[in-house]
Amino acid sequence: MDVVSLAVLADDRAGVRPTGYQRGGWGCEVAFRFPTVKLLDWQRRWSELEQSSNICAVVVMAQIRAKASRDARDRKAWKFRPVPLLYDRGYDRAVILELFRVIDWMIRLPEALEREFLGELHAFEEEKAMPFIAPAERLWKWQGFEQGRQEGREEGEALGLVASIVNILEMRFGLQDAGLVSRLRRLTADELRPLVRRTLEIPAPEALFVEQSGH
Repeated sequence: MDVVSLAVLADDRAGVRPTGYQRGGWGCEVAFRFPTVKLLDWQRRWSELEQSSNICAVVVMAQIRAKASRDARDRKAWKFRPVPLLYDRGYDRAVILELFRVIDWMIRLPEALEREFLGELHAFEEEKAMPFIAPAERLWKWQGFEQGRQEGREEGEALGLVASIVNILEMRFGLQDAGLVSRLRRLTADELRPLVRRTLEIPAPEALFVEQSGH
């Protein structure tokens, strides 16, 4: 199967439009060309985005507005705005979760505003009775902010590793097991690191601790 590459440029510099990569030396040369899409260009086509049924349109709108604003509170508002839109359009939870992760990566907020945003998101989830953020991600975001500073860097890293492991299990097996999360949280960061890779390889969730139980 042929493989193609497409660059999505999410920056706010209109003149930056790379279309290739080239490197050479000692008689050797490598040249790689690729098509690009500049999200900033869609600012002139805003009405199309608003009317589009494409699931990515909401993400593009949030990114454009967030990049255009230097005010952190405006960015927070635009980070939240796609959430009810995704819900109202009736997308599958797995699709909503993946889109939200993209939005979360693209629109970063100061720590205090991130906590406010998560509070608003939690209130919305309670109202709609529909969880957008996976339990492991909420665990990392809430407790990683608060406990990470109190308990030290290693404990903060451990919370992040727990989140990674449970998210992988959820994506592979649809797992939402509070008992498993509780067991993982009793492990140290050193004990959790090898489990992240193991989570990608095991045939079933119950195999995660097989090797550990034999020690």
